[in-house]
Amino acid sequence: MVVFLWFSVEILNYILGDIVKFIFSLLIFFGLLLIITIPKPILHELKPKEIDIFVSGEVSIEGKITLANYSTLGDLLALITLTDEAEIQYLNQNQILFHNDKIVIPKKEEIKRISINTAIVSELIQLPGIGTKTAEAIVSYREANGMFQNLEELQHVKGIGTAKYEKLVALICL
Repeated sequence: MVVFLWFSVEILNYILGDIVKFIFSLLIFFGLLLIITIPKPILHELKPKEIDIFVSGEVSIEGKITLANYSTLGDLLALITLTDEAEIQYLNQNQILFHNDKIVIPKKEEIKRISINTAIVSELIQLPGIGTKTAEAIVSYREANGMFQNLEELQHVKGIGTAKYEKLVALICL
């Protein structure tokens, strides 16, 4: 009787083992089939290899510049010709650029405006009504959405309403 039970268990194990192996083989086959049949252009379109940046301000030629993905502001500055009036001292050259960012190279002036696109938290808190939390919110917004395309977009940052924006507009730049 014991031998019969042992033999029955071995036969069931053998049969079920083959079924399990067959099911796993099917899963692997259909998984590979799915991977192979995904169109390659769709995979390449997910992340652009190049980004377009629009440059204006104190540059010899304004317009679109195409850079490699994950380029920095320093990479851009190395490619453009600046005018004698360009002020790049306060620009964060490690700032990573995003597709369709607009970069305005500032002019040397008496009143130094703070760039909302490149300023770090310690620079932003110098603005009236901007504390550490709001400055961090500005930097976080910029990291999540790319550089500000216009000054009015600053109002999308939590903690900056119309009244606060009106106080800041004369002291900030892109």
